[in-house]
Amino acid sequence: MSELVTTLRHWLSFSNLTLWSVLAAASLVAWLALRVLLDDGRPRRALSAAIPLVPALLLVMAIALDWGRFQRSFTFNRPAFLGLVALVPLVVAFSLRSLSGLGAVRQTLAILLRSAILLLVILALAELQFVRTTDRLTVLFAIDYSRSVPQDREAWVRGYADTLVQKYRPSGDLAGVIYFAKTPRIEVPPLPYIELREPEGEYDRYHT
Repeated sequence: MSELVTTLRHWLSFSNLTLWSVLAAASLVAWLALRVLLDDGRPRRALSAAIPLVPALLLVMAIALDWGRFQRSFTFNRPAFLGLVALVPLVVAFSLRSLSGLGAVRQTLAILLRSAILLLVILALAELQFVRTTDRLTVLFAIDYSRSVPQDREAWVRGYADTLVQKYRPSGDLAGVIYFAKTPRIEVPPLPYIELREPEGEYDRYHT
């Protein structure tokens, strides 16, 4: 059972963009073909409602299987507004009636556009935020550039920082440099590789 769950979690992962793209495209093509080829009637209406449920159910399953990662990746500042998602089926049902005079393709595109706009508005109201986590470490070297540091020590400090950067560079971590005297200044923003040099900005070195 655990192997099955692991396999499903792997294939239904949100990072598997190929699978989700193919699934969305296949569902859209099947829905359009159904609307064009079948005459209006109970089978057509039933299948029209069932086909979009397949990717929706798979999406719910993917969220359930990987809930911990999903919860870490997406946050909502106002989650109560997510209850408005229940309006989407109502919009679809209303659109099927109000747009019945259009052709199958135009009606489908209009319904998809209405639903997408409604979902985007709901997500905006819920204040969706995407959270990206990483194990990479960012180190900022704060170097005193005032006259309180002897000049012969300045080169030693830069050399020591260079040694640390070279030592930990293979790990993929980032490093940056802040020089400060009376006021601080970022001389080198966080980068995978840096080379310390004399600061280029102007500093009031008689204060710290």
